[in-house]
Amino acid sequence: LHDLPLELALEIIPHLPLKGLVAAEGVCREWKALVAIADIYPPRRALFELYQKILRNPLFRDLDTRPWLWANLERFDRQAYLDYILSQHNYIPEDFRLWILEWPNKAVIACAWPGLPEVYCAKEADDVERIAGYNHLGCLEPQV
Repeated sequence: LHDLPLELALEIIPHLPLKGLVAAEGVCREWKALVAIADIYPPRRALFELYQKILRNPLFRDLDTRPWLWANLERFDRQAYLDYILSQHNYIPEDFRLWILEWPNKAVIACAWPGLPEVYCAKEADDVERIAGYNHLGCLEPQV
């Protein structure tokens, strides 16, 4: 990796998905600096920065606060989910599309994710303080 020309690395990095950006940033200090200056697609850059911010949050890092998530998280076909929405409406905002396709399942925010049940999450369920709300993304056939 150290023999890779700087120009080539700066051409590769913008094409990486969110998971690849996270991995590239962890390679070494030089790659971390390259990720910071690379011309990354703005919605992906925003997603990457949000992911970094969430990881720095002590409430997120405390895995004891996430038992409901671990117990209820299921895999789902991300592209099929988006295709179903597109079958009802001819447009999906790019930020939403990218979030659905690339966001890590285990980094769910506020219990809102298609891979979680369509339920109401109480503010202090399981003795965990969280944002209260209904997971509208959890329905099997999303309505637009």
